[in-house]
Amino acid sequence: MTALSMATTAHTATHPPRSCRRVQDSRKADKFVLTTHSTIIDALDEIARSHSRSINSEIIMAVAEALDGSQRTAFERQLYLNHLGEGRAGLILVGVRHIDLSAMRGDHSTTVRFPDGIRDAIAIEAGLKQMSMMTWMLKALQCWINDQRDIHTLQNACAEIQHQDSSNVE
Repeated sequence: MTALSMATTAHTATHPPRSCRRVQDSRKADKFVLTTHSTIIDALDEIARSHSRSINSEIIMAVAEALDGSQRTAFERQLYLNHLGEGRAGLILVGVRHIDLSAMRGDHSTTVRFPDGIRDAIAIEAGLKQMSMMTWMLKALQCWINDQRDIHTLQNACAEIQHQDSSNVE
């Protein structure tokens, strides 16, 4: 059982079920002040725009994916790698800029508003890994940004190859 499912189960046990999906009042949402380098925020903003989401929603997606073991992202990335072939994909990915947290210091704070149960799940995961929630969050965001940049680059390469193949047929 993942930390997310444990926290969700605990939340469900203490709160009555909802008959339909309601938008949560952000004033009542669990909040977390994320202190990080502006490069992280800028990268999240770029990815969020490409997904037509807010930065807060992008952070929630990154955290939820990390809590689930990043299986969906790994699968999606592997699909593109398989399509392109390891050698070609490796050459394509050489130019992708990756985020390195070790070279950054926090100069920007933003408040993240979590859906029910997410903050508790992060606390569980961070505790299991013997790290602070902040460190866990930053590592999750680093992985998300780097994976999304790789996937976007691989996806564009696949689209370009398909376009070239269809142009050659005509």
